[in-house]
Amino acid sequence: MAEDGSMTLTGHLKELRNRLIICAVVFVVGVVVSLAYADRLIDLLTAMGRDYYQFVSIAPQEKLMQYFRVSILAGVVVTVPVAFYNIYAFAKPGLKKSESTFFKLVMLLGLILFCVGVLFAYKLMMPFMLRFLSTGIEGAEYIQTTTSIESYVNLCLTMFIIFGCVFEMPLITIILSKMGIINPQILKQVRGVAIVVIFFIAAVVTPPDIVSQCMVAFPMVLLYFVSIFLSGIFYKPHNTDEDDEEEEESEEALETIPLLKRSDIKRESVKLYNDEHEVDGTTVLHHNVFTNGIGYLSLLFDTKNVPNDLIPYMGVLKSVLGYVDTEHYTYGELFNEINAQTGGINCGLQVFRIPENDDDCRRMFGIRAKFLYDKLDFVMKMIEEILNTSRLDDEKRIHEIIASMKSGLQNRLSSAGNATAVMRAASYYSPMSNFQDRIAGIGFYQLLKDLDENFDEKKAELIKNLQTLMKYIFRKENLTVSYTADETGYAPLEEKIAAFKENLYTDEVEPGSIVYDFEQKNEAFQTSGQVQYVALCGNFEREGYDYTGALRILRVMLSYDYLWINIRVKGGAYGCGGAFGRGGNACISSYRDPNVGRTLEVYRGIGDYVRNFEADERQMTKYIIGTISELDVPMNPSAKGQTSESAWFNGITEADFQQERDQILDATLDDIHALADLVDAALKQNNICVVGSEAAIQKEKELFKNVENL
Repeated sequence: MAEDGSMTLTGHLKELRNRLIICAVVFVVGVVVSLAYADRLIDLLTAMGRDYYQFVSIAPQEKLMQYFRVSILAGVVVTVPVAFYNIYAFAKPGLKKSESTFFKLVMLLGLILFCVGVLFAYKLMMPFMLRFLSTGIEGAEYIQTTTSIESYVNLCLTMFIIFGCVFEMPLITIILSKMGIINPQILKQVRGVAIVVIFFIAAVVTPPDIVSQCMVAFPMVLLYFVSIFLSGIFYKPHNTDEDDEEEEESEEALETIPLLKRSDIKRESVKLYNDEHEVDGTTVLHHNVFTNGIGYLSLLFDTKNVPNDLIPYMGVLKSVLGYVDTEHYTYGELFNEINAQTGGINCGLQVFRIPENDDDCRRMFGIRAKFLYDKLDFVMKMIEEILNTSRLDDEKRIHEIIASMKSGLQNRLSSAGNATAVMRAASYYSPMSNFQDRIAGIGFYQLLKDLDENFDEKKAELIKNLQTLMKYIFRKENLTVSYTADETGYAPLEEKIAAFKENLYTDEVEPGSIVYDFEQKNEAFQTSGQVQYVALCGNFEREGYDYTGALRILRVMLSYDYLWINIRVKGGAYGCGGAFGRGGNACISSYRDPNVGRTLEVYRGIGDYVRNFEADERQMTKYIIGTISELDVPMNPSAKGQTSESAWFNGITEADFQQERDQILDATLDDIHALADLVDAALKQNNICVVGSEAAIQKEKELFKNVENL
């Protein structure tokens, strides 16, 4: 026993041992006593079938084994109540009063229902079944109905267990209703299907006669309706506002739980690893961290001179390179060779802010590789093979890739509809989102759909555009290198980069530029699904507000309080959340949401929620801890390198990260209240996009300027 009166772990184990010993002793005594009455137990079982069967023992040990069998079963029956009591007694000190009462109810009701089920089988079901099995088939009266005692006992015990379990239906309903998994409304709605299923089960487990089937089915149907009644008693919605002292901890009890203080949280922010080198006019970023001999290489090509009409085709190019034949490899051989020698070589597109220019963004085509240091030569050789000899004129293979991309993107746009809706809504005004939509979002999907459906007419133009893009992108003047490795890994890189640059394109091209088609479209995209993904976006910097670390706290507050309660609990959505970026983007979205207009109204109430938000120091500290936990995620070497790379391109310094962290740790209630006008200003821009069902969208189509099928 501990000093405070609580039991130690050793004490709990000793108590558990003692209770197990009690159960074991009761079981042994029960078996021994039952052996003395085994013949009477066998008589009770065989009494149901003596009028229809002759019982025989066809093996020397068979009769004796059945005596032992029924004795052991009787021992189990005697032990179960004792075991239940000991389970309850062992758990009782850790249960609340209401939990203790419910625990006792479950055990008592479980025993009673199981016994009733066994009694029903013994008195009603088994006699009918045995009579049918022995006399139900006409003819062949000369065949004597003889059965072994083992088969008969097996049949009886099996039916007893089946009916005992079937009669537990009300208990299962009580437990599931108490947990909130089912409710009486659901049970009522599916009662027709349930009755059909019950009769089907009855037909399977009984002999093929209508009487036996009904004998099983009618009690099950009755139990089902009893279950509906019990579910109405025990079901308790999750969003109940009842203040039950036995169910909810009091404020005083919560105050006793230890909690970190702000002063316990380290103030040091993330460390960046950006050592800049210059290699023949090319910037090389060395992220000098220990990687255990693994190099993470990124070759990033600026696409600022790509003409506007070729921008969407970059989304195709990134999926083609590495997946078509080259001069020395088929695409299958290329894939196998790369993955046998390295951790992969992949192409992708990245977009970064330009802090001094909110009307544009930096768009990079990246080739990333992961490899052991001694595989650097191989990696550079493979990248050159892909860039210089890929067969972009392989029409059949290109069409296969287009069809695969279209199918995959269609699934992603629908399944991750919240991200799809946010990207599309932000594309109405944000350069970064506008570009992303054109190379990976709904805009890009529309291009893929057109290319797939009209490939024969479009293939020549497509191939020409891909070949032209190669000349625009993969040029030495566009290259920036990012490499995560220690000094040993970095040592040979500069020489390899200098040689690599000599094999890049040098053809003259006419510089182009992107044209952002900003327009507040407020679209809805109809899918075959039955749920919605609702997004509302805006930009607070354009309204004169600056980014602050307190916005990260606000995001946590919304996710666990205002949006959770109003969108998830009351609205029935599967998820919800918000994001506030350094570029000024403010985006709120819901996931698998049954509503549209109601959700948008909840979004518009965020400003008032923030304006009237109240919290004591303890509650504020909880939100701050939640915010910091998202920042202080452990990072492996690759993550450290990518974080440093992203910060360098976005123009973010360690001082910026430190300022953000200080603003979080020092945030006050006034800092939160000050965000109300910022949120209102951003969301009043009213950039809306919804991905969802046709019925829900058509019901509130006045909210949208354009409605399309996705």
